[in-house]
Amino acid sequence: MKKRLGMGLRILALAILPVLSSPAESFFHSDDFRRLGARRFEPGAVERCQGDFLVFEEYQPEPHQPFLAAVAAGNFQAGAVEWNLRVRVEKGESLGGYVRRLGDSLVNYSMISQEAGGQPLCGLQHEALNIFVDVKERRVDVRGNTAKVSGGGNASGQ
Repeated sequence: MKKRLGMGLRILALAILPVLSSPAESFFHSDDFRRLGARRFEPGAVERCQGDFLVFEEYQPEPHQPFLAAVAAGNFQAGAVEWNLRVRVEKGESLGGYVRRLGDSLVNYSMISQEAGGQPLCGLQHEALNIFVDVKERRVDVRGNTAKVSGGGNASGQ
């Protein structure tokens, strides 16, 4: 009886482990609002990622980290933005161009490449940020995580 109870508890723990290890925001996602997942760089995806980019940058960026996110988002607009970030649109760029600007700082960035509401989204995101899309409202939101950004602020703005 004790062995069965112990085995049952182990199975239960293994069953709920993936739920507990998921990011907290995943519990609040719907089909219309989701977090874009960071991926490692894939040469083919980098080459296909072109267009007008929404560039999220600090007012006083570090020279080696000129922006915190660059997203080719088609007809998506900038939405909610945390910290002292400004948003600009860069026309007709390529992800390869952004990658070349970063040089050695590339280790602080991940690639974004997925579809949201039938629209392909791609780009770069700094490790200090999370990027969300609202498919219904057609907007890209940028929020911080607990890591510090290049200017020294953290997610609480301190």
